Amino acid sequence: MVCPACNARYEGGQFCAKDGTPLVRDPAAGKQNLVGTVLADRYRIARLIGEGGMGQVYEAQHVNINKRFAIKLLRPEIVSNPEAVARFRQEAWSASSIGHENIIEIDDFATLPSGSVYLAMEYLAGRSLAERMRDGAPVDVGEGLELFSQVARGLSAAHDKGIIHRDMKPENIFIAERHGRAMVKILDFGIAKVSGAEGASSLTRTGAIFGTPHYMSPEQAMGNSLDHRSDIYSVGVIMYEVFTGRVPFEAESFMGILTKHITVVPKRPTEMAPDRNIPEEIEEMILRAMAKEPAERYQSMHDLFADLQSLLQLFAPHLLVQASAHPSTPMPVVARTTPPLGTRRPSESMPRATSQRPNATASAMPVEAAPPPRKRSMLPLVAGLALLLAAGGGAFVVFHKKEPVVVPTPKPADPPKPVVTPLGTPKPAAEKIIVIVDSVPPGANILHAGKVIGDTPEDIQLEAGSSMSVVLQRSGYSEETITIDPAKSRKVMVKLHKIEKPSPPPVKLPAPPPLSKDPPPRPQPPAHPPVYGQPPPYTQPPVAHPPPKHRPVDPYERIDDAPRGKKSGGDVLNPY
Repeated sequence: MVCPACNARYEGGQFCAKDGTPLVRDPAAGKQNLVGTVLADRYRIARLIGEGGMGQVYEAQHVNINKRFAIKLLRPEIVSNPEAVARFRQEAWSASSIGHENIIEIDDFATLPSGSVYLAMEYLAGRSLAERMRDGAPVDVGEGLELFSQVARGLSAAHDKGIIHRDMKPENIFIAERHGRAMVKILDFGIAKVSGAEGASSLTRTGAIFGTPHYMSPEQAMGNSLDHRSDIYSVGVIMYEVFTGRVPFEAESFMGILTKHITVVPKRPTEMAPDRNIPEEIEEMILRAMAKEPAERYQSMHDLFADLQSLLQLFAPHLLVQASAHPSTPMPVVARTTPPLGTRRPSESMPRATSQRPNATASAMPVEAAPPPRKRSMLPLVAGLALLLAAGGGAFVVFHKKEPVVVPTPKPADPPKPVVTPLGTPKPAAEKIIVIVDSVPPGANILHAGKVIGDTPEDIQLEAGSSMSVVLQRSGYSEETITIDPAKSRKVMVKLHKIEKPSPPPVKLPAPPPLSKDPPPRPQPPAHPPVYGQPPPYTQPPVAHPPPKHRPVDPYERIDDAPRGKKSGGDVLNPY
């Protein structure tokens, strides 16, 4: 996939991690085909398995040993990007350094003489969890608990090595077949955060947002510093999707999804999918993993694995028997830091987000209300009954004695002694809570007590239980006064109203003259209409003719009308 705005390429996902633009299929994909060639003198390329924006994955056969590999080859245009090559190298180093059966194995990494970079992985036959949910029947309780138990095992091994995956999603959970049972493999450590690794600071800089929006933790969505509990949140979102068939948050944009991860409390799985009959204990486990505050989640993958195993023993014990027939890498014994299921409800610690309206003109972004608390889990009672039955016949004799059992009266407890705080003892620092203040349009000045404290969007830190009144100002828009209260919402969106300019007064035109009853006189054409575009005609002055010359009169000449030289019929004599 490729981002049409910044041309960044990705192997999967729906939105660009840099600017949030929806991704499109890369038109340059599929131009490089190495089927039939021998790579690095030892891997014979058999077929193309898949491709993405970063590169292509081929099935290959080693020419010297009878073993299949999956070859991941970077595209030539990606090799010129040093950061992409560094992440490719980090993926190989991270996965190979963990060394766990639930993590993809990396066997080789090298650069070809042509400049292309590849890594050789173990070849897996199966399908991803995303394909399993899309093509198969709904995942039942036993299958889901077994899959996520293996996910927790693999991620706990990565966390113990100081590696945070940061991109957990169904596409990166591969379900292979091993010894007749499903074997989970966690893929793609390309954007993993490696503690203490050289160059890790440049690849995991604070403020940058990495990951897939639907599965990102709130701290990851805000660009804050992350620890292993971010992966626990992502796994909680995947469990929510597997058991309900839907992701907890949907929106029309990249930022809309991230905003809901930060501020909106998800619906309970039993309310999202009432037809799937989700057990209450599984619902409690999912909501605890998806707590907004990292301190309210499972504090380690070891604790999540322990609860998954307890639920697996309760709902599908036959799967534990099958797993014991093929023992895997044992989990290290780690002291539990999270209370077991049934001792604390996540809804008791989750903030109940409500919509707020600071005033008539400022509108806050509505958020969903938290669901009402449910009755406590039955898991401790079931575990207690199991322990009781393990005692065997002894327990039966105790409960079937005919003699009455005398219960001693407990002594009244001593009243608690008042705690006296010595003088000079500093009070514990109040918890700081970040509230995001944004506006439509953005770029408004945020004023508190007459001083500018930032521009929207801005992160405002407040102490727990406190509130703040601020004024939003932007040129051309009316001022809006709002109250920031972390107990109501972690993000406030204010719509600014544009100041309408007064329209100019209408121009009064003079009244037309009154109409006359007499028709207007017709215009007369000019006496000599001018001729345009032609020169005046050339006129010659009149020719002066000389006066005619008169001959002297001959007294003897005959006068008649006949022409000269001709004689007339009669002769007329001159009287002179």
